[in-house]
Amino acid sequence: MKTKNKTVAYDLRASSFNWEIAPGKTIQAWGFNNQVPGPVLRANAGDTLVVRLINDLSEATTIHWHGIALPASMDGTDATQRPIEPGEVF
Repeated sequence: MKTKNKTVAYDLRASSFNWEIAPGKTIQAWGFNNQVPGPVLRANAGDTLVVRLINDLSEATTIHWHGIALPASMDGTDATQRPIEPGEVF
């Protein structure tokens, strides 16, 4: 039985947060959804993955993907994608 492909959506919030790297040792970190590394995104082969990046950082950022075939304009290098300014959603 063939299953229907679906759309899987995620929100990633880029922000600065306190990260406890060892008991009693906290640093200011940048990450997605208040974690380092960011969350695991899961979808099945054939699904459409939609990721919305909300930039809550104090400066522009991009998001770069490894191992995913996608258009160059979505690849997160500033040669092909305009940086996402603070407060913007991409």
